[in-house]
Amino acid sequence: MKHLYVTSLLAAIFINTMAQPGGKTDVQPRVLQPAVSATGAVKAPSDEKPVTTQPEGILYKNMYRVSQGYKVESNSAKLTMPDGIINDMVEAGDGTIWIKDPFSTFLSGTWLKAEKSVGDTVVARLPQPVFSQSDGTYYAWRMTVKTTDSGSTYMADPNNQEIKFVWRNDSLIKVGDDLLGLGNSNGQWTGYGDLQIVMNVVKDTLAAPRNPDNTISFTLAYKNADNEESERIIDVAVEAPKIFVKGFYLRKPDAWIEGRLDKDGNAVFGGGQYLGIDDYNSSHVFFFPVGAKRIASAGGIVDSLYFTETLRLTPDGNGGYKTDGRFVVNEGIHRVNARAYFKDITFTAYDDKSIKPKAPDNVDFYPYDDYFKRGSIMFDMYNTGTEGETLNQDKLFYNIYFGDNLYTFTKDKYPELPESATDIPYTYADNSSFYVYGNMHMIYFYEGGFSKAGVQAVYTGGGKITKSDIVWKEDPTGIDKTGIEKLPESITYTDMTGREILNPHRGVYIKTVKYSDGSIRTYKAVVK
Repeated sequence: MKHLYVTSLLAAIFINTMAQPGGKTDVQPRVLQPAVSATGAVKAPSDEKPVTTQPEGILYKNMYRVSQGYKVESNSAKLTMPDGIINDMVEAGDGTIWIKDPFSTFLSGTWLKAEKSVGDTVVARLPQPVFSQSDGTYYAWRMTVKTTDSGSTYMADPNNQEIKFVWRNDSLIKVGDDLLGLGNSNGQWTGYGDLQIVMNVVKDTLAAPRNPDNTISFTLAYKNADNEESERIIDVAVEAPKIFVKGFYLRKPDAWIEGRLDKDGNAVFGGGQYLGIDDYNSSHVFFFPVGAKRIASAGGIVDSLYFTETLRLTPDGNGGYKTDGRFVVNEGIHRVNARAYFKDITFTAYDDKSIKPKAPDNVDFYPYDDYFKRGSIMFDMYNTGTEGETLNQDKLFYNIYFGDNLYTFTKDKYPELPESATDIPYTYADNSSFYVYGNMHMIYFYEGGFSKAGVQAVYTGGGKITKSDIVWKEDPTGIDKTGIEKLPESITYTDMTGREILNPHRGVYIKTVKYSDGSIRTYKAVVK
């Protein structure tokens, strides 16, 4: 059973009218003292529970959502505009529409019900429960602005509790300027909610050459958003007049962009090309050329980015390319929200040779636990050699050892794998048992009987197999947990900065479990 341990925060939530649109945030709702009393005005039914199971019907998975609404920062509700986040919807046979995670800045994991009305109108009749924790249940409300001498806030509307949408042409659009807000049973606002919602079925196609195996490897050298120099190996496929490039974004290593070769041999790439879903950020990402203006900010002089139409790469005379242009991997299409930034870009011919890979580090091993029915191993791994050489990530793998034995990941325990394997590709992730977060890798395993684990990097460049040393990690308790009967009494999460997270969603956390026998276990964990 999942337990959330919450302390209440008493604070007035007011609208910060000076806030600028920002990104998506996953946070915990709190019991908040309202700016305006709502005594007796509205009351949610106490016997209803949030819908946590996907309803039956036609599933529209990973729709593209853009919203405008509020999230809490420093006890003030600030305006945000999450763009490109993924969202699911179900169209049921009984005429109902179900929206998962109805609030763009608070991922509840629950479903909001709406009913088809006249024409293409869809009506959500509120309040509806969307989240429960130890201090009560929180609801979706129709909210309107209430102004006092202290400022403005949202309150549940005592006269109208309907939010209307339009469902047509594979798009769900919220109508009206009211707030779909998150509040407690008395209609008191928590600071989260959406004014505008547009959800579209994604119809973008992914670029790819006809023969993706006929490629030439190049070293992509560039500077990132922190002005740091970096390199990675990319693949280029030429099918004149088209040219394709992949491998520049490690979270989508197989995503291609398509350009055209002009009469002078320049490679020209247009913006807005769809790269797929970035599982790390739960968002749709795109390739965009950008320009930059130098502006002053609180952190000093920085680049302010804006979209441009094309990126032009010119031949460098040595079989490569160069450009003074820039591009980003962007979350969404409506504004610059870069997940990766590239400038001072060059492509140079890559010399494929045998290189000893750098050994993994920061290895953490957590043995199999009977209660959780799994163990985990986490480690950092880099696409570099022992002398700092850039490796081709397509030729980089790792091996896992349990006890003193090389482990085989079999299809019966890991059904997402293409086939049973000992060599796991450096970029492989199924977001079920294998996770990749930048350089950090995490794997769940589902059997016990060993108290140490090892990780080894394997590189096949230059037609040879070269391996790093094995980096070993022993269970700090020295005790295999298999068959030990004890139950967790409390579970808490903190992020990598030490901040407690009461309702963790996708990401990497420090998980602390206190068991019934008094023992405490602390380890890294990935929340799906």
